[in-house]
Amino acid sequence: MVIFNDKIFGIDTDEIFAYSTKKVVWIRDRWIGLFYYAIVVLVLAWVLGGQILWKNEHLSKKDVKGVARIWYSHPTVRDCDPDGEPNCKSNYR
Repeated sequence: MVIFNDKIFGIDTDEIFAYSTKKVVWIRDRWIGLFYYAIVVLVLAWVLGGQILWKNEHLSKKDVKGVARIWYSHPTVRDCDPDGEPNCKSNYR
């Protein structure tokens, strides 16, 4: 079963759908590894300890405007208003 032809508009599909990857290298040097992990720990400590736990800068501080309001009612037939409609009937199950 062929999903794509070899060429689309005269361009090879291998070139159209090609992608590049980074080469993964394992560096075996204790000082570079120690420096890398020290930087990772410092960044994590700064973000978690300094920004989130100490300064709370992950929360946006804005003035609160408006009034909180909540309204609830028992279930009714066709969601009618029990206070405003005299023929409104309950729909308990």
